[in-house]
Amino acid sequence: MVGLNASLYTGLAGVRTAQVGLNVIGNNIANVNTPFYSRQMAETKVTGLGSGGRNIVGSGSEVSSILGLRDTIADQMLTREQGRFGYHDTFAQGLAEVEGLMAETEFSGIGQRMSDFFGAIEEVSLRPSSTAARNELLAMGDRLATEIRNRDADLFQVQTRTNVDVESTVARINQITAEIEALSGQIYNQGTPPQDIIDERYRKINELAELVEVDVFDMGNNRIQVNIKDSNLVLVGEKQYLLSVSQNAANNNFFDVNIDNGSGPTDITAQINGGTLGAKLDLRDNEIGDLRRRLDNLAAGLINQFNALHTTGFSLAAPPNDTGLRFFDPLDPTNPGAPAPPTVDPDRYQGAASAISLSTDLLVDPLDPSLGFDPDKVSLSDTAGETGNNVIALALAGLRDSSTVIDGNGDGTANTGTFESYYGDTLSDLGRTTRNARDNLESHQLLLNQAQARRDEVSGVNLDEEAIQLTQFQQAFQASSRFIGVINQLTADILNRLG
Repeated sequence: MVGLNASLYTGLAGVRTAQVGLNVIGNNIANVNTPFYSRQMAETKVTGLGSGGRNIVGSGSEVSSILGLRDTIADQMLTREQGRFGYHDTFAQGLAEVEGLMAETEFSGIGQRMSDFFGAIEEVSLRPSSTAARNELLAMGDRLATEIRNRDADLFQVQTRTNVDVESTVARINQITAEIEALSGQIYNQGTPPQDIIDERYRKINELAELVEVDVFDMGNNRIQVNIKDSNLVLVGEKQYLLSVSQNAANNNFFDVNIDNGSGPTDITAQINGGTLGAKLDLRDNEIGDLRRRLDNLAAGLINQFNALHTTGFSLAAPPNDTGLRFFDPLDPTNPGAPAPPTVDPDRYQGAASAISLSTDLLVDPLDPSLGFDPDKVSLSDTAGETGNNVIALALAGLRDSSTVIDGNGDGTANTGTFESYYGDTLSDLGRTTRNARDNLESHQLLLNQAQARRDEVSGVNLDEEAIQLTQFQQAFQASSRFIGVINQLTADILNRLG
């Protein structure tokens, strides 16, 4: 009877083992579409040994642990590609929006307004005494200035919104890092944690990686260290290091990103190159910032070159308003003739695009702007009192084809092509950058898919494999149940015979 009772326990152990296996398979099947889920496997072992005459036999089996099937290299590769994809996705979307703002049409856009403006100059050079031609020149000049201001304002709005996104992204990074920290604490304190908690931590790591590219290092005992890519720590074991933002007065009061590793905030803005945060910083400071610098250079060239000629001409107005009149408001109203400092400064003309406008010198009454501009104050002659003189008008028209009108690198020398070619190159560069961004996004989408597929080879749930395992555990469960039934029947037979 003792042997039969032991056999009952052996059969019961088999049933329990098969039942756990079935539960694990059911959990795998239920999570077949759960992102970052790692397929689980019940690891079994022989239970305590007993004696069986001359032969030593076991007393069944039990599940020793539930394993999560993972490939560390595949996991790290997926995390890395998650950060790169996050960057290129955000970067491509941002550039597409900027390209849309700068788009030229047949009737609008800076390029079209510039063409209309130079067309009006050529027309007034043919009819310098025509009030209608002079009014058209003023109207086209005002439209060009307004278009430049509007495009600069649009870009600044996107820049400002992107800057707000930087702050919110940093806050989200801190939140996710705190969640990873809490999960790491649970994992470490439990010793043998449920695999679902480890999967949840991995999911959070990849969520973090999409925002800022990170390196993850295994410290053993299920503890990890998380670094911003090639940079500073954000998490070591169960200790989090917080990111913060601070305004940079030298950069439009936009936010810099800092980290406090225990010795006070350190600026790491320049070291953040990946993830959504890296793309936001790149768009804000480099792509949009460069476009606005180019608009500043264009506006400064128009202001300086047109004023230099227009102030030497004579208008139809009575003295002393017949000469020395500026066409655009100067860059430095307090000292419009001041020479540029002899240094290279890419931001030399900062603010020119946001300020360009027709000069108050051309107003009918500078004290009452509502009266509008006076066409007689347009200075087209090089000699006082000559109504039909168009010498200055021809010189102004000649600026269209001059290649020494724009200072493109901030060294104080105007030698960067014509107005229209400079702006055309600006749009071409933007278009090329946007196309490259789209191509890079497609490439990294493919790389991300490949990394996901490689991880799925080990960690993903394969329904065909689960079906095979399901059948095996089902048969084991049924066999153990039949075994228990046989032992029960034998026990009953013995009891009946013993009366």
